[in-house]
Amino acid sequence: MGVTRTVAAICILPGAAFAQVGWVRIQTPVAPPGRSSYRIAYDSQRHAVVLFGGLSTSLTLLSDTWEYDGVQWRQRSNTGPSARAYHAMTYDSVRGKTVLFGGSSQAPNGLGDTWEWDGATWVLRSSSGPAPRLFSAMAFDRTRGRTVLFGGIGQSAFGDTWEWDGNNWTQRMPPHSPSPRRTRDVL
Repeated sequence: MGVTRTVAAICILPGAAFAQVGWVRIQTPVAPPGRSSYRIAYDSQRHAVVLFGGLSTSLTLLSDTWEYDGVQWRQRSNTGPSARAYHAMTYDSVRGKTVLFGGSSQAPNGLGDTWEWDGATWVLRSSSGPAPRLFSAMAFDRTRGRTVLFGGIGQSAFGDTWEWDGNNWTQRMPPHSPSPRRTRDVL
């Protein structure tokens, strides 16, 4: 018997001047176990949704990587970043990498490591840069080719802005910035 998950779907018809948006129930033979506090990012080069980590329904931290190609879920890896929840994740469409930062692994102040997924392997890219944190927001700025991280919480709430260029984190000091906060999603 298949597993049913509800996913958001955007249907774009070739030659049409509109898109239909709605919820579609999709039954798949395999799916990730139930969880919360996970992160997903869309890999536009491989046309796959990448899911990492989170908390199981029994509140166990997870370290599995799954991908959904629009038809089926596949577990891709059990190696890479340590089990965690409340991390930040986005897709770098210039370099073709999913970027993951921080989160919580039971440590009260969070993690401060940066990992990249190329569709086959996770690679630890940095253990320096932003202070360890969870509940931060991260998005990719395609125009400038930078991953942008904002806010989160550690020993206190953060209101800082950082950019990842694929090699290094650089703190930015914009003239205007939101107040310190915890958040998770940026589009």
